[in-house]
Amino acid sequence: MRAGNVAAEGEGGTTATGTVPWRDPRLLAAILLLVPVVIAAVWLARPLGVPADLLAVWTAGEFWQMGRTGEIYPPPGELFTMLPPAGWVEWLAVNEGYEGAVYPFLYPPLWAVVMGTLAPADFAPVATVALWVNASLLAATVVLAIRATGALLHPVLHVVFVLVIFSTTHIASVGFLQGQPHILVAFLIVLAIERSRAGAGTAAGVALAVAASIKLFPAVYAVIWLARGERRALTAFVAVGGALAATSVLLAGWPLHQAFLDNVSQIGRTLLLTTKNVSFDAVLAELLPPDAVQTVRKPTLDGLDQVSGTWTVAARPGLWAVFANAGALLVLVGSAYAARRMRARALYAGLWPFLLTLSVLFLPTGWIYYIIPAAVFAPALLVGLPSARGASLFLVGLLLFFSARLEVFKTPGLVPIAEVYLYVAGALVWGLGFALVARNMGNE
Repeated sequence: MRAGNVAAEGEGGTTATGTVPWRDPRLLAAILLLVPVVIAAVWLARPLGVPADLLAVWTAGEFWQMGRTGEIYPPPGELFTMLPPAGWVEWLAVNEGYEGAVYPFLYPPLWAVVMGTLAPADFAPVATVALWVNASLLAATVVLAIRATGALLHPVLHVVFVLVIFSTTHIASVGFLQGQPHILVAFLIVLAIERSRAGAGTAAGVALAVAASIKLFPAVYAVIWLARGERRALTAFVAVGGALAATSVLLAGWPLHQAFLDNVSQIGRTLLLTTKNVSFDAVLAELLPPDAVQTVRKPTLDGLDQVSGTWTVAARPGLWAVFANAGALLVLVGSAYAARRMRARALYAGLWPFLLTLSVLFLPTGWIYYIIPAAVFAPALLVGLPSARGASLFLVGLLLFFSARLEVFKTPGLVPIAEVYLYVAGALVWGLGFALVARNMGNE
């Protein structure tokens, strides 16, 4: 049978490739459950303010349209301060009447060109469309994870457990309310995994290439295909990724790409600590003495915000960078080595989500919404391990992420535990669980 075609159903209601058929009544019921959730999410989110992360992408597009390309990226500096170009705050106040949080544009120039070409001059309809798109993408990501795991857990139950995660933690809500493009990236990553299991290697490669063209780090996940000899996925990934990179340079020019690369380098030299960060870098930043960090305040029309909207940055120690990069490489190489001859059930329910979870912890800026792919696979812990162990790991991880929402952890000095510790601990617990699932299913 040719890869990518619908295969005959196998045991347990799955196809010959291990995915659950789209026409499976259980999967259809799960999709129907998600429809009103999408509508409710959009309805509740509309009055909650301007999605600042999406606003940064739209503003970059507007500055591209105006020909003010020197103001698309922040000016070069030693550290990444998460501050926008100097003229953005005033321009948004004058043209949009907006005086809220303003963040910089951190994506490749291609997406400033795309946004500037396609988006209307008014931001309001862009924000409304983004709510519907991102809510739908989150729902679709859950469905894709169900198919990627072969519906180990009943699809309706899988959806219910993911909704519990999303509704009790900040994993999805922060990115959703901010209009984060990473929701699209998360969808594309899980789509690449699902398409790979379905035997549609070309579509898998295309999905991962597009994800990497938005946020660079998903490119490293192609190492799994390299280890398993999935040539169609690799070929499509390289071809489409190369075409997107070339298109970006042709449309935007090299100077703008140099500015983007300077920003990437700047991020790599910085320890950034915000309240919604999930990375070992943020843990180190939390442990540094006060005189080693710099407080950054949100810019306003009248100067700097002295009341709210602050975060801290520090120089990333060279020795720490070596250890962090070595740790990331160890996770990547170890996952590739384990994937070579691993059974499909263990690979897609255990090893893939393990890699998606642990790799985030080594990123310089591991925002909370980077955990979305791990969250949509997390219900597999309940059936991928003996019931008590799987349920315990699922619940402990969930409680750690939930605890970070409690006000007691947001009052400086009240408790000796910062939010970032809880986030990192939650990711480690789920990562351990996925590793155990891979081992357990690999021995079946």
